[in-house]
Amino acid sequence: MAAYVLTRAGANVLLLEAGGPWDNTKDSVMLKMPYESPRRGASTPDRPFGEFDACIGGWDLQGEPFTNAEGTDFKWWRARMVGGRTNHWGRISLRFGPEDFKAKSRDGLGDDWPIGYSDLAPYYDRIDKLIGVFGNNDNLPNHPGGYFLPPPPPRCYELMVKDAADRLNIWCVASRLSVITKPHNGRMACHYCGQCNRGCRTNSNFSSTNVLIAPALKTGRLTLITNAMAREVTVNNRGLASGVTYGYDFLNRLTSATGSITLKYDGDGNRVQETVGSAITNFLVDDTNPTGYPQVVEELVGGVVQRQYTYGHALISQNQAAGVSFYGMDAQHNPTLH
Repeated sequence: MAAYVLTRAGANVLLLEAGGPWDNTKDSVMLKMPYESPRRGASTPDRPFGEFDACIGGWDLQGEPFTNAEGTDFKWWRARMVGGRTNHWGRISLRFGPEDFKAKSRDGLGDDWPIGYSDLAPYYDRIDKLIGVFGNNDNLPNHPGGYFLPPPPPRCYELMVKDAADRLNIWCVASRLSVITKPHNGRMACHYCGQCNRGCRTNSNFSSTNVLIAPALKTGRLTLITNAMAREVTVNNRGLASGVTYGYDFLNRLTSATGSITLKYDGDGNRVQETVGSAITNFLVDDTNPTGYPQVVEELVGGVVQRQYTYGHALISQNQAAGVSFYGMDAQHNPTLH
């Protein structure tokens, strides 16, 4: 949302995404049948809710541990993709009511908010108009109305539930979901396939991917960098934020440091290039050497070999302009210079 609002206001924005690219209009498997996959839709390491689920991530991510308070078993779901968890959430879109801002005044617990519903109401209205929310203005206590699209017609069993609820004097109203039931802001109306969690190829439900980020990209003022894990917020000598240091992709491989060093990897995860300032070094990697691991055998700058490495079961020698260096093994089997 910040990227959407700031770019439309004329600001240049850099958006760092810890995961990879994702476009629900292209990458969703909304209508794929289970028999079309050898796993029949079963879960995968990066899709614990099933291979067709729109959210790439999980509770346990490689290289991203977290701790729990003693005696707790909290599980932290993290999405690693453009749009994050907005790609597979339930789209229930409710407003806080006036009483929700006054908890302490009502029951003595917590604290009252320093603002009230009237302060946020104009922004709720803007959200309704931007993303599209269906529902009704039901005039219920502490459930403010909004700018709603028509809710879907109730199904047979829902009519039966509604009839019973009315006879028992129980409120029974349509849900309020950010799914569009009529064409809205250039997006198609929902066709009720019931596969919202797979990502909507028709863009009929809300996800930040195409409702917020795509329009921001079209302004030309948004730079989106994927596989960029933010490391820290840097500050200037006045203690104010001056930038963000990022450096690790979703495979936990260093790709940059403080914006001055950039590393590139091949499809097998081997580092093949390093850029420091304007100097670019390319690495020739041998993945069949006797160590059993991929190793750099040559470093090249401008196509000219700067260093050569020789391996046995470990590094044996390094040849560069200053001469040849030879290596042995210490007690922990690490290479040592001789």
